Amino acid sequence: MMAEANYLGISGSGKFKITQIKSPVIIIEVLCTDCPNCRIAASWVNEVYEEIQARPDLKEKIKIIGIMQNNSIDEVDSFRARFKVPFPLFPDQNSTITDKLGVEDLPTFIGVKNTMTEQRRSFISNPVRFGFGMKTGF
Repeated sequence: MMAEANYLGISGSGKFKITQIKSPVIIIEVLCTDCPNCRIAASWVNEVYEEIQARPDLKEKIKIIGIMQNNSIDEVDSFRARFKVPFPLFPDQNSTITDKLGVEDLPTFIGVKNTMTEQRRSFISNPVRFGFGMKTGF
């Protein structure tokens, strides 16, 4: 989609590398439509996105993308619509990307320092493990 490409600062369509995203920091959320904790987290991740976008000093410095493990394009589109996700979501039907990232729990957040030529993973966190943002008492 053109809006997603504009948000990420990439040109063209199809596959791209994280280093092509024009942002020094990228937050990658790994989630799945079948994951109840991913559905719970959806609203507060949307809030984080909105807070970043509302700050001129951050909006071009931090981008959020979602990688949807074991989900088809239709499932991703349905999740996006149901939870009103404003940032780009990408299907990972066969878990190829999430396996490379070493993701074990969902949802997982990976912070990447992006120097446009390489990436460095700055943090990896599963908020469910620590109870962050969960209103259900996990």
